[in-house]
Amino acid sequence: MTDVMYEKKFHMTKQKYIWMLCIAVLSFSALWFAYEQAFDASFYFDTGFHLVKRTNYHIKNFELETLNQAMRADFGRRIYRPVSGLSFSLNYYFTKLNPYWLRTVNFIVLLLSAFALTFMLKEIFSCERIKKHHPAVYQYALPMAAFAALLWAIHPIQSNVVIYIIQRMASLAGLFSFLCVGSFVAARKAVGRKAIAWAVLSGLSLLLALGSKENTIVLFPLLVIVELMLFEQSSSQKYRVVAFSLATIVIVGVIVFVAWRGGHYYKIMEAVAAKREFTTFERVLTQMRLQFWYIFLLLVPDPRALAFDAEVQVSKSLFDPMITFMAYMAIIGMLVLALSWARKRPLLTLGILWFLVSQVVEATILPLELFFEHRMYIPSVFIFAGFSALVFLALEKFPGKKAAIALCASAVVVLMIGGVAFRSNLWSSPVRFYMDMVEKAPGKIRPNLSLALALVEEGKFGAARHFFDKAREIEGDSSFYDFNYAFMHFLEGDIDKSEELLMKSVESRSSLSAKSYYLLGWINYKKGKYEEAEEFLRKSIKVIRFRPQPWNMLGAIQITRGELDEAEKSFKNAVKFNYAGAVALNNLSILYEKKEEYDEALTYLNKALEESPEDAKLLQRLEIIVGKINGDGAGNEQEGTD
Repeated sequence: MTDVMYEKKFHMTKQKYIWMLCIAVLSFSALWFAYEQAFDASFYFDTGFHLVKRTNYHIKNFELETLNQAMRADFGRRIYRPVSGLSFSLNYYFTKLNPYWLRTVNFIVLLLSAFALTFMLKEIFSCERIKKHHPAVYQYALPMAAFAALLWAIHPIQSNVVIYIIQRMASLAGLFSFLCVGSFVAARKAVGRKAIAWAVLSGLSLLLALGSKENTIVLFPLLVIVELMLFEQSSSQKYRVVAFSLATIVIVGVIVFVAWRGGHYYKIMEAVAAKREFTTFERVLTQMRLQFWYIFLLLVPDPRALAFDAEVQVSKSLFDPMITFMAYMAIIGMLVLALSWARKRPLLTLGILWFLVSQVVEATILPLELFFEHRMYIPSVFIFAGFSALVFLALEKFPGKKAAIALCASAVVVLMIGGVAFRSNLWSSPVRFYMDMVEKAPGKIRPNLSLALALVEEGKFGAARHFFDKAREIEGDSSFYDFNYAFMHFLEGDIDKSEELLMKSVESRSSLSAKSYYLLGWINYKKGKYEEAEEFLRKSIKVIRFRPQPWNMLGAIQITRGELDEAEKSFKNAVKFNYAGAVALNNLSILYEKKEEYDEALTYLNKALEESPEDAKLLQRLEIIVGKINGDGAGNEQEGTD
């Protein structure tokens, strides 16, 4: 009887498809304008490290070696999130480091992820087991999936993955995860060649997800859960083959991943754990509490409640604070419900297990930061699916109130997009954004230090000192404070004070020593103390060999001493580690001009002009070198290297 009823109630017609498309276009157009105000904002946090300092992303061609380097953490080192690296490299090739276009691509990835999520949910909702146990969901499979994906995409919590550029890694991971699961479900429902094609697409998406971000290793257990919840289990030969194949994939996948990356991550875990203010046990307890804060943020899309850097109270034991025990019991209750509903309510079981299992990597024993909103990118999807289901069930149960229900749903959409606009407005101004962070996490060093640096960039040194001092009070005698305060004195022109703090910085923290040594080298170079400058620059290179700036300055020192062959090696290293290095390219041109190798000088000058085509000094040098090649005279002598 149920099967007959739902067949008569709802059919997707051409007109309904057009309506769905119009709603999507209007919603995503409004979402674009909400986000776009922040697209020109500067880089935040580690974005500069990933996109500016990792110059192997700065590709100028599509040669195999170039693309190979783009897939690595640094020059010649380990492979690191190759799919994400290639995406940033393509961005650089077409638009350099323009933040507007970097964020535009992030927005496009969000839209693609929404369509992939629609596909995944539609495939899940249209399974025979869902038809049997959740007939209303089955009959509205496509519109319910589309509305859930829309809600997911426009929620203000997603603002991090669009505006915080480096979180494209999380966004790409989500995109390929949704494709992987959706294709897997489609493969299980298909037969013959179609099943093979969908299975191949699922496997390829799995590899792309792992290449985007490592936390997608959770796809292996998620696929097992999807299989168990959506497809009738039997003792048939076909099922045994599928079960054996899935078990093999999970086991082999885990073994390969551990063999490939296990040792590396273990070393990182040891190093990071030693610096954390919480133990592994305390982290697990705290994460249980945070699950319900995440759920609150998803259910109540108030942008004022969102915080990039939250000040989280660490759970010291199961009863300290007492809410930890309550969270623990609630999670146990969720698992009990999930298991008890597995036969009759498989979709509810799938939603609960998806939310918990998809966080196994980031919400358990790894010594990561306690809280980040972007971690909800994949886990949150069934919460939005649940809200979408409630809307469609209400439309079915109260047919006389369709207009009121549609109006309420529309109001939620408008409020969410408004929340995105609110968050984007904060992100559009570094000072405003960091001030919001300080208000929400006044006891953490990162918000105070970030705000101080943003104020330094605006030349507000007095206000910057206040937040530098607050950062030092929180962290004690911190080398972060020493280095960044030194940089502020450097900008103010107080070179002696800057040098004093830099020397203190290199004595206390190795992770900042490369920058400190370089700045000390620059100071001594400007003072004419070339031997001291070279010593500091070589120390900087020893700490981080692939930074181009120390190599470039070292070459400048070697030129002043007439060591042209050594300078050539240094400048070539600067170019090697910075594909877009107009300064280093010009310095190589100047060096070859001094060696009277004018053809080489012209070659490198033209490369420099490709990077800075309107640079007046470069254009002037071009006339001089062309004149020398043509025998028109020596021209004016150059002032020296940059």
